[in-house]
This record gives sequence, structure tokens and C-alpha cells, in this order.
Amino acid sequence: MGRTWQLIAGERRWRAAGGAGIPSVAAVVWEASDQQAFRLAFVENLHRVGLSHEEMVDALDELADMAHTAGLRRTATELSMDPGWLSKQLSMRRDPVIFPALGDGRLTFTQANELLGAPAAA
Repeated sequence: MGRTWQLIAGERRWRAAGGAGIPSVAAVVWEASDQQAFRLAFVENLHRVGLSHEEMVDALDELADMAHTAGLRRTATELSMDPGWLSKQLSMRRDPVIFPALGDGRLTFTQANELLGAPAAA
């Protein structure tokens, strides 16, 4: 039987090449479990410029699930992120006031980061 391939990362580049009439593109072939494929695609999308607010909120949920399952440091290592940055993002996800406001679109991520860095009320 023939092999099947799944595009994990680079869909936008692949579509752009097709749209430009480029008949083939370079690719890296990896054997990957479903979980590994998900993580590779997730990292690709997380680092993409221009994620919508909703996509960023969804990504925060995914990061929280990954960190809960594998631990913060392991998740940061697997996703090639700074553990401190990941911790700050997850604190945004855990905040009972900030996260719902993010989810509803009442706060931007910049505003949420500023609020997290503000001194606590005395």
C-alpha cells in the first residue's frame, strides 16, 4: 500500500508556493506520533505572527493542558520556550478575573500582562 503524508507545519508556505505556481517545495519528513505532530503544529502556530485574539486564548488553554500533563519545565523544553515566559502566560490562564476578560475580548493580552505585573492592592 502507498504511504500517506500529513502536513504538520508550514501550510501557509505550502499554499503560497502553490499560489505562486511553484510546483514543489522542500520538506522535512519525520515519523511522529499524534501527540508529537500536535506539538509541532502547535509551536508553529504559536510563533506565527498575526494570531487572532481567539486563537491566542485557545493556545493559552492548550499550553495549560500541556503543562498540567507534562509539567511546566518539560513543556517549556519541548516547545522551545523560556519557562519564565510560559509561567507568566499560565498565570494569566489561572487568574479568575483576567482570563474570563481575555476570553470575552474585554482585555487584550498586552493589558492582561500589564495587570499581572501591577502591584497588589494594599
